[in-house]
Amino acid sequence: MFQNVSDNNVIDRDEEMRENKINLLLKELFKPRNCIIYILTFLLSMTEIKNHILPFGLAMIAACLGSTIPIFMVYIVSIISVAIFHSGVGFSNYFYTSLIFFLLIFFFKPKISTEDRNEIFKVGTRLFFAVFLQCLVKNIRGTFSISDVFLGFIIACITYTFYKIFVNGIVVIRDYSKKNAFTVEEIIAASIIFAIAISIFKDIEIIGYSISYIFITLLVIYIGFKHGISFGGITGLAIGASLTLISNIELFQILVFIISGILAGILAHIVMPKKFERKKFDARVLLGNSGEHRLNYYEEIKEKINAVAQTISDMNHNFFIKNGEESELLNKEVYIDNFLEHLENYTENIFYEDLIRNENLIGDFFESLIKDDVITEKETLEIFRKYNNYILLRDKKLKDDLQEIIKVANRTYKELQINSVKANVKKEEAEKLENELKNVTNMITSITKDEKELKKFEDKEKEISILLKGKMYPIKNVKVDKCKNGKYIIELNLDYNEGSIREKSKIANIEMLISRSLETKCSFQKDKKNPSTGEYMQVYSSEDKFGLQVGSSKISKDGSGKVSGDSNLQIRLKDGKYLLAISDGMGSGETARKASKFVIDSLNTLLSNGFEQEETIQLINSELNFNKDSEMYATLDMSVLDLYSGNILISKNGACNTYIKNKKMVNVYRGSSLPVGIVQDAKLDTNEAELAEGDIILMCSDGLLEAKDEHKKDWIEEFLKNVNTNNVQKIADLIINEAIDNSFGTPKDDITVIVAKIIKKK
Repeated sequence: MFQNVSDNNVIDRDEEMRENKINLLLKELFKPRNCIIYILTFLLSMTEIKNHILPFGLAMIAACLGSTIPIFMVYIVSIISVAIFHSGVGFSNYFYTSLIFFLLIFFFKPKISTEDRNEIFKVGTRLFFAVFLQCLVKNIRGTFSISDVFLGFIIACITYTFYKIFVNGIVVIRDYSKKNAFTVEEIIAASIIFAIAISIFKDIEIIGYSISYIFITLLVIYIGFKHGISFGGITGLAIGASLTLISNIELFQILVFIISGILAGILAHIVMPKKFERKKFDARVLLGNSGEHRLNYYEEIKEKINAVAQTISDMNHNFFIKNGEESELLNKEVYIDNFLEHLENYTENIFYEDLIRNENLIGDFFESLIKDDVITEKETLEIFRKYNNYILLRDKKLKDDLQEIIKVANRTYKELQINSVKANVKKEEAEKLENELKNVTNMITSITKDEKELKKFEDKEKEISILLKGKMYPIKNVKVDKCKNGKYIIELNLDYNEGSIREKSKIANIEMLISRSLETKCSFQKDKKNPSTGEYMQVYSSEDKFGLQVGSSKISKDGSGKVSGDSNLQIRLKDGKYLLAISDGMGSGETARKASKFVIDSLNTLLSNGFEQEETIQLINSELNFNKDSEMYATLDMSVLDLYSGNILISKNGACNTYIKNKKMVNVYRGSSLPVGIVQDAKLDTNEAELAEGDIILMCSDGLLEAKDEHKKDWIEEFLKNVNTNNVQKIADLIINEAIDNSFGTPKDDITVIVAKIIKKK
């Protein structure tokens, strides 16, 4: 009796322990962090690269296995996702690849990492060979070629690359509530995981905007605000570059991601300056027990930008462009192989044996198709007769079989034509995409400055700060930068102090103190106050040798007052130079305005933030050239006036002449390059000239030249020689009126004129 009670207690305890284990297992499987991973895996498994390649689900499974996250539910969720959203062939390829992966892990135990890293089990090589072997096995049954091996290798490389990204990013999800900080690689990798997963909803729109791109932009903004400018910019670039593999994402959208991250970082610097305050580090200090020197922050950022950009660029180039180069489909050997493959469905055909024994006969079919694009019954009989096959079409069976062969010949040729066109289009788009990515990479790389340059003026910044504090000025921060032309730009962050800091006497005193410190005459340029934060800034710079007066005038086509296709810009750049620009869009009215406004707005944004002219033009050209909605191009006429050094740089893309008058002499600067957006690689026509006191510079759109008989001498040059006033606005108005008179009171095209005058400072 007591023995039975004891046995029952043991059984009850065993059952209770079993139930506890099951409950603990279920609790672990369905933790919130794991549920997030399941959802992400489901979305990633839905996502494919072109040609129905599914690397993301496999990469996520391997990443979970490599970082010791239980993969049972991850694998189940992934398989369900592929089964629902992809074809039977896609599912079978995915399933067999995962099976090979698990078998390789079973027979070849992965090494355990002895280093402090997120990849605990090194399963990446097993994943690579699983994908590569599956691609080889899949192609053994059909026609096998070297290009199949190459394609399998590239697919395996892509899957391995995303495994490496995911294994570093998944730690952010796993340990978000445990760790207070993550590395740059981990944050960027996690952002890429979320971005790729969210991209599955790219076709869902809210007020015309893709919901996925909205969420990705918000994600980049959050990272930029939380981690700073460089972090935000790099994350935007990495996400944008990764998404180019999935869909034809516009370059403009990549720029939106990058600029969103940068602007969010700038806002964070303004709102929380102490969080991002630069700290001095002793280069001899080691990190923990690793024995490694602390890496320089700015060098690390530059290396990561280059690494991310190079990786994605190589993937695009190797996978898309080279694959396109291998696709020489329209040749005799490929035609014969495809013809014989189609012929296997007609083994009962009378001509079957003759054709499989004589490939030269099929080759003649191809030669005839190349010549006439279609093969007829008469030509087919002639080809058979050439090889001593004389066919008399008296029997219905014989005639029907011949028609089947003709259909196979024509259909095979048409399929090769279609595939060849697709391959060429694919190659062209890939080349454009790689070119855009290169332009974006160059521009983002230029944002990061060499650490030596950033530290170069630290002593001067401290000196100016001490001088200002000694005079009781409410200084918070001083930033000194030196432009390529030797001009200093000084930014002062001050307490606003109810406007007293803006008094002329105080500004004059600050000018004197800065000039004394930098040993060059500096003057006040501008100030600005942020109403929401109360942040107040004054900007000073080395004093220019020359001043500038600018006047402008414009009129639309036919004088109707409708929207002009011209856009123009007159601004002072970050380095203190002045930019004058005119863009004339294709045609007139709203369509032309759209192109010219895009050019001018982009020019304003990029040049104002310190980007170089060459890379700016290349980026603008790439976006116009890559535009899929319509053919867009525009002329661009730029004059950058360096009033500190005393020179002007004139750049033209399909633009009209620029005229510089000094006294009675007029110099004409011409350009021969094409407008931006027409060709893939934009070329700049540039001229540099010295400025002198009294110079009058005239820029115009081509509507001004059309205002008079083109066979006559350049009337604008003659007009400038004979004009009696130096008032720039009056000159602009007079030349517009002259153009209207020359066109009998009705302008033939939109006309824009900018006139500038150089004044020597005392």
